[in-house]
Amino acid sequence: MAVKRRRTKIVCTIGPSCEDQETLYQMIRAGMDVARFNFSHGTHEEHGMRMENLRWAAERAGKRIGLMLDTKGPEIRLGEFQGGKAFLEEGSRFTLTAEKILGNDEQASVSFANLPGVVSPGSLILLDDGNVQLEVMEIGKGFIITRVLNSGWISDRKKVAIPGSRIEGLPAVSEQDKEDIMFGVENGIDFVAASFVRSADDVLDVRRVLEELNSKARIIAKVESVYGVNALEEILKAADGLMVARGDLGVEYPPEEIPVLQKKMISMANRLGKPVITATQMLESMIENPRATRAEASDVANAILDGTDAVMLSGETALGKYPVEAVKFMARVALQAEGFLDHEVFISRSKGTTTNVTEAVSRSAVESAIALGASAIITPTESGYTARMVARFRPEIPVFAVTPHDETCGWLTCVWGVETVMGPRMSGALPGSGNSGDAGDVRDAREARRDWTGGNAGRRKDSGVLGTAGRGQLGDALPGDVLPGDVSDMAIDVLREKGLIEDGALCVVTKGVPQGVSGTTNVMEIRTVGDVVLQGSGIGQMAVSGKVVVAATGEEAVDKAFPGCILVAPATDKSFVPALRKAAALIMEQGGLTSDGAIAALHLNIPAVVGARNATKLLKNGDIVTVDGERGVVYRGVARVR
Repeated sequence: MAVKRRRTKIVCTIGPSCEDQETLYQMIRAGMDVARFNFSHGTHEEHGMRMENLRWAAERAGKRIGLMLDTKGPEIRLGEFQGGKAFLEEGSRFTLTAEKILGNDEQASVSFANLPGVVSPGSLILLDDGNVQLEVMEIGKGFIITRVLNSGWISDRKKVAIPGSRIEGLPAVSEQDKEDIMFGVENGIDFVAASFVRSADDVLDVRRVLEELNSKARIIAKVESVYGVNALEEILKAADGLMVARGDLGVEYPPEEIPVLQKKMISMANRLGKPVITATQMLESMIENPRATRAEASDVANAILDGTDAVMLSGETALGKYPVEAVKFMARVALQAEGFLDHEVFISRSKGTTTNVTEAVSRSAVESAIALGASAIITPTESGYTARMVARFRPEIPVFAVTPHDETCGWLTCVWGVETVMGPRMSGALPGSGNSGDAGDVRDAREARRDWTGGNAGRRKDSGVLGTAGRGQLGDALPGDVLPGDVSDMAIDVLREKGLIEDGALCVVTKGVPQGVSGTTNVMEIRTVGDVVLQGSGIGQMAVSGKVVVAATGEEAVDKAFPGCILVAPATDKSFVPALRKAAALIMEQGGLTSDGAIAALHLNIPAVVGARNATKLLKNGDIVTVDGERGVVYRGVARVR
């Protein structure tokens, strides 16, 4: 029985609690798909060390892990405190100042010097996602005096929010963000999670920085404010994906509105075919406890049932006591929830929204796979667009994306249900050719990524480390190699080699003509996985499997034949009829649809393949084969062709 695969992706924040190699390896084994590095905390040196450790762990695990850089963005944060934290008493006075000071329980510095200019007496200021609330009492030059409305701890660099305020003067991409993104690009990031996105222009500002760095990293828009929610559709059209950042949304909106808002945001991302990550406090109690609460389990499950592509762990893995256990629990909940997904709902949602040929073919592929009970949907892809469109419909069966581009493998690590495997580029593929209809969807293979060695006839290291192109590559092919053959055959061969599909499996394959050009998916095929032993002219509409009986004469055939056998002969005459009455199918070297064998097969209503050259030499008594009379093909072994 096949092992049930988890389809929902898991994003884990990397921090002090999980930065060592062994813990990262165990997290990958537990189910981590994407590693998030939060640049609101930590130095480049610290993040660089964590990335190197993750590379080691990913290579050891043989799994491609996506890298996500989370920017500070246009946010306001507290400075540092004596001892790292302070306790604020309800009713006490607390001063926020633009001066660089070490904070205590009476005052703290803030990162935005013009904060006094955007508040007024009576304004509400929230610290640490609203855990501590302040009321503005007095405003001075460069400082604000507040009253603490509720007691609580605050600590280094926690967020400062003014609900409902659009703070001017904070750029979407600060100079620090640019330095962080440059560092990330140098270290092979796959995603930039852009914080506090308020409009499509904010996304474009991040895109310009990436283009200047010649980076193909994808942009995940973190929508965390009223302004971002109001501009959600335009933001989604400009970005590559969405993060539902519930912590900051819970500051801007009453908590009781967040569940419905989450559903609306996920639904819009699904409709537009953009991957969506649900984040913040999903398993918050596991920061301190080895078991999550029932409410947290329900929260994760409901996000998956809503249609999220990925769920994210923040403090649970970065700072918590049980990072590996948190990932394991998240994976178990995901598996349970996926068993109750209403796949028909996701298909019906798309009715009337299909905008191009690729989307139409992707939907047909999913519907056909369901109707036929196919074992897999296979999407040879340049940019990942087709795989993403297939995943949009949440098929129950595995979706395999075979691509020549490491960037595409990285991109798909956050897309629901898609497993990526590296394969050679097919004939006609040109760097940068085509258009998938998505910003930045055309992906060229990076030259000399970490997994490729120079020289030695282009021989690769077969590693599977994050940022590598090593998993499943055929032979000595490098990204960019143009190889002959059909893209469907190539993809099936790659997956068979990796043991991901078995001989006899019925698969639905999408591809584009001309081959290898991004954005041209326009063909769907129904394919049977297996070794084609013989081909000829087919007779009958059936396909049967059985054991081979090879006979040169009618007498030999009658002597050897048994009910359900597959009779193989150079030619037949009337003496073969008693044997044919027992046989389930006929394979004959002699050709012609009016030959004795062909006519006998028609009268006996058994499938036949005639004109099968060298059949008596290639097949031996006792071989198990499948005869497809409709297509005129003989497969080795038991193959499902209907």
